Amino acid sequence: MPDAIENTGLEVREVNSNYFPCWLFCGSFENGELHEAYLAYAGGEAQADPIPGERFTYAGQEYKWTRYLSENGFVMDFNRAWSSVNNGIAYATAVLYAEEETEIEILFGASGENLLFCNGEQVGRTGKENEFLADKYRWIVSLKPGPNRLILKSR
Repeated sequence: MPDAIENTGLEVREVNSNYFPCWLFCGSFENGELHEAYLAYAGGEAQADPIPGERFTYAGQEYKWTRYLSENGFVMDFNRAWSSVNNGIAYATAVLYAEEETEIEILFGASGENLLFCNGEQVGRTGKENEFLADKYRWIVSLKPGPNRLILKSR
């Protein structure tokens, strides 16, 4: 008879799987670098507060913030969104609403290198990943009452 799950040595815990299935996407800035300020028109990544359909010009090319829904409820695929596998920079943004000041844990996994901003502060950074590993990173993020803007910059 198999051992009880508690005796297997595996970490077993209940996880509330609330994913962000809807984002605004913007990009792709081909052959981009993480240090470049592609959202300078809005005061930079930390200050941008885009709306669906908002357009801007960078280096003579027009870009637009577009609503993107995850096909499976949790994976947001930049390569599929732009039919691309170039070394570009792409952005995703979403708004979280909090009833009161609170801290949340964000679990994050991605390929490439990524920065996460919340309410103008950088709250996370990943390494240069070659393959996707779900929930590899865990970031504690402070939310204020009301809307809280998340901006993800991904290379």
